[in-house]
Amino acid sequence: MKTRLLITEDEKKHIMKLYGLTKNSLVNEQIFSLKTPDTSYKNRKLGDTPFKNKEEGDKFRKWVNDTFPEIARGLDLDPAGEYNNAYIQWAWNLPIETNAGTKETLGQRYKNYGYGYDKKTETSTTSKSICPVIDENSNIQGLQEILNSAVSSRSPIKTYTSLNNIINMFAQRFANQGIPVRTACQAALNKVRPNFKDKNQIIMDSLNKLIYVFDKDGNFIAKDVIITGAHKQSKDLEIIAKSLVDWDGACNREGFFWDENKGEYIDKTGKNRKYNPDIIYNSINKNGTRFLPAGIFTTARELGSGEEYYGGKDNELPLSTMDGKEILQWMHGYYVEPPRTEAINAAKRFLSKSNDPKVSQEFLDEVGIGNINLSHSYGCINLTPDFIPILRKNMVNSYLFNVSEDKQNYLVQNSQKFFDKTLNQPSCPNPNSFGAEIPIDFTG
Repeated sequence: MKTRLLITEDEKKHIMKLYGLTKNSLVNEQIFSLKTPDTSYKNRKLGDTPFKNKEEGDKFRKWVNDTFPEIARGLDLDPAGEYNNAYIQWAWNLPIETNAGTKETLGQRYKNYGYGYDKKTETSTTSKSICPVIDENSNIQGLQEILNSAVSSRSPIKTYTSLNNIINMFAQRFANQGIPVRTACQAALNKVRPNFKDKNQIIMDSLNKLIYVFDKDGNFIAKDVIITGAHKQSKDLEIIAKSLVDWDGACNREGFFWDENKGEYIDKTGKNRKYNPDIIYNSINKNGTRFLPAGIFTTARELGSGEEYYGGKDNELPLSTMDGKEILQWMHGYYVEPPRTEAINAAKRFLSKSNDPKVSQEFLDEVGIGNINLSHSYGCINLTPDFIPILRKNMVNSYLFNVSEDKQNYLVQNSQKFFDKTLNQPSCPNPNSFGAEIPIDFTG
């Protein structure tokens, strides 16, 4: 009678690649052999497990099958069964090495991220989580597609429990690199989003004044401090709508419309006012819209150049909503003025180089208590000199995930169509496209 192979050679390679396993990490290489397997390991004990009953054992079994399905299949570990036989003992004590370089057993990982494992009582209670919990009430864009997706196997995630455990697993990997939890959790959510895998991903946290860039597979590229809008993010839909217009829309709202023949903005209110950009800036300030709303945005396919910003050439990157409407807030080199220069220099003293993912607690504390004021712009994302090369190389035609300034439920949710609440003015080309001069006092 032909002996059934426990796992194919291709599946073995898949396991090794997915979970960063090395040959020495496996308890018994024979398990994954293409030759007739030595099944005697099934009857040998390999260390104890903490489980006191079948219910506890089955929770671990199910977690392994949901989170590491290839390993579960390789060990022949069923989702339910004995709570202290050789199968579950091998699974509990199986060493793995992650891509982040941490070494642990499946049991240790279960203690940290498993289905309700409590290390103090060694019984099932509530799940350990470092990220906001996602459930049926969450307004996460593409949530159903996430639940139907297969992150690391042929099997879909299916349940919110599995989703939260996977997100926390990825988030811990990012946190182990020194990435702050808010960014780590957003990056972890992006890892399981099937609809955002075609472009690099930028994660901005205006609460902590940080920007991170990852490739489309979620691998770290660079990070830096940023200068953001002077106003805190608003949750008022009308205020958000007013903030999500382009420069032309902001001008239209104040009664100025572009005249192609004259090549300038003309006052259409009958007040015979002469166009001045300060009128627009005063309006933005009065409306309380000096911020970039939380949400998902896209960056332009081409860079612009602004002499008033650091870098001079190829230093501007327009932003648009997901439905393609350009907005007032752009990403560019920082506006060169003493307060912004001083703030950047002060922050840099507490921050490692851009190619180092780590952020010190000292930096977070200094920014958090306001010792360093990095809130100066009219909503534009001001980048430091170190980040201009990153902008040019890695941030064009990308996704921007701007996390909420909420300290609890900060994960990026659906980008609502705030334009429905605007004045429904027809979209006009940016004045720059007609050769209009950018005012030298622009302080985006």
